[in-house]
Amino acid sequence: MELDSEIAAGTMKLGLIHLMMGDVATARADFARGQEHFTDPATKREFTYWTAASYAYTGDGKSAVRELTNILGTTLTPAQTAVVHERLAAVEAYLGDRKAVASHLTASDAATPPAAHYALKAIVCARINDLDQARGAAAQFTSRAPATNLFPHTRNALIALQAKDLATAEQELAAAPPNDLFTKAVRADLFMRKGQKAEAQALRQEISTSSVKLDGNPPVDFFKLMAKMHADKL
Repeated sequence: MELDSEIAAGTMKLGLIHLMMGDVATARADFARGQEHFTDPATKREFTYWTAASYAYTGDGKSAVRELTNILGTTLTPAQTAVVHERLAAVEAYLGDRKAVASHLTASDAATPPAAHYALKAIVCARINDLDQARGAAAQFTSRAPATNLFPHTRNALIALQAKDLATAEQELAAAPPNDLFTKAVRADLFMRKGQKAEAQALRQEISTSSVKLDGNPPVDFFKLMAKMHADKL
């Protein structure tokens, strides 16, 4: 940042470091400083996303929704609008008003969505126990994802858990990516449902101390946050 104060990633990652250290107030100050300093709309939007993420990270769904709704008040393309609604649906499903999820999902479907949209939609619908829509979204993602992508197994495991089919959930998790944070959250969920509380708690602790660093891939970053929200709600 001293070498070049115009590189937004410096300020953004500083905020993430403070967030991971538990200094949430300083993290939000970092994000606010970046949002005010940079004029590019996409960069400003990313800082607002991370402010919203900081609230979701601490379980304050109401404030996370407020920050995400602020983004909707800016000039956005249909695809950008869809992403905001996707994230609003996820926060509402885990930390807010589940009744609000449907309208956000409808709005996020309005654009031509990428594969990641259906991965997120499947999780959100499973969370609110709309299993038919969850399965439909899962099938849409599978048809769009490369055959080497193992994340469909994680989604299928979550849907099976919500359907109380623990055997299928266990089978799907055996084929899921082992180091993926959301997969670990679903595995912790399975442990809880099987009465293996010590194993579930160990995974929850691992998730809570795992990095939420910026990978340069916003969908991946957001799935890391969802893993924490899922684990915290077990």
